[in-house]
Amino acid sequence: MKKKLYIVLGVIAGVALIVYLVLIFFVGSLVTTAVNKYGPQLAKTNVHLTEAHISPLSGEGSLDGMIVANPAGWSKNNAFSLKSIHVSVAPSTVFSDHVVIKEIKIDSPEILYETRLLTSNIGDIVKGLQHDSTRGGSDAKTKSGQTIKFEVDHLLVQGGTINLSLAGATPVPLTMPTIDLHDLGKDGGITSSQLAVLISETLLKTVVTSAASAANKVVPGDLLKSAQGLFKQQQ
Repeated sequence: MKKKLYIVLGVIAGVALIVYLVLIFFVGSLVTTAVNKYGPQLAKTNVHLTEAHISPLSGEGSLDGMIVANPAGWSKNNAFSLKSIHVSVAPSTVFSDHVVIKEIKIDSPEILYETRLLTSNIGDIVKGLQHDSTRGGSDAKTKSGQTIKFEVDHLLVQGGTINLSLAGATPVPLTMPTIDLHDLGKDGGITSSQLAVLISETLLKTVVTSAASAANKVVPGDLLKSAQGLFKQQQ
């Protein structure tokens, strides 16, 4: 009798494990598909996520191997390279139309900042996001077509590197200051495009400020003042 009970329990445990693994794959696959579908529409350039792993029970997981290519008119390098993004989602909201993200943590991102005259590669990406946000056509939606709203309790970007390239010059690496934001979309949530704009604008301001403060190290004397003015206009 006990042997049969152990066998039954073993089968139940095995089935539960299989279901759990399938759910992890299913949720991760959904996230990967969503990023690769909506990312390029939002950024107006290639966005690719290699894979995502998210537990449907704990809401903990990671997005691995994400890149955002340079927009048209710039070098063929990637503007953003994010090896791993840790996420923590409130489990009960994973499949809802109001997703509560408890934390997004990005460690050691690499950002290429190319600038000439009054434009920059990051600035062009931000402009594309801003334009799309006003239309809402690329916002993430549920299967029923309802726009998904997001709420992010904590966003942390740390240990990043900015590779600064002025007018096509060889990029100079700069240390990126930590970005620490709280309560994004706290009142009712925000769409995926609005969230992308908010984060990208913060990144652009951080990158430009860092570049301006380091300008005296990478720009010859007479060009220093004009370069700092350029950075100020791009903020």
